[in-house]
Amino acid sequence: MTATSTRRAAEIAIIDAAYRYVDTWNVYDRAALGRAVAEHEYLGLDTTSQPAFSNNSTDTSAEAGASMNTHVGKLARQCFDEIASVYRNDGVGMTVDALEQVLNRSHQSVSARVNELRNKGWVTDSGVRRKTRSGRPAIVWTPTVQAMNLL
Repeated sequence: MTATSTRRAAEIAIIDAAYRYVDTWNVYDRAALGRAVAEHEYLGLDTTSQPAFSNNSTDTSAEAGASMNTHVGKLARQCFDEIASVYRNDGVGMTVDALEQVLNRSHQSVSARVNELRNKGWVTDSGVRRKTRSGRPAIVWTPTVQAMNLL
């Protein structure tokens, strides 16, 4: 097996494990994803050299973009823009609580729009939790690679 085919096989294993984990949110699938990433790193393969998705006008990029539902309303777009802005500047995302404060909107409005963005593939759970104003842990949302490349 050549280095290129070994790299591709490892990348496919990571992608498959990630899809299984996202579909089920099962702790065992998360562990499988961790093992696939560890195997990729063990092989000495560079995971930072090229983004998984790019906006370089190839047929695969067009296909990835087309697979996302890109129509969102004004408030959803404002939510995404805030999350993406914070992510670009600090490398972290935002909680719904933080978005409520920045946009001066109700929890119900912002939470619904963030769920819409998640369902359409624009944002994802970073795995990080932050406390809200009430002291409860909340999901920190980050933009997906696909959404950032569509901007």
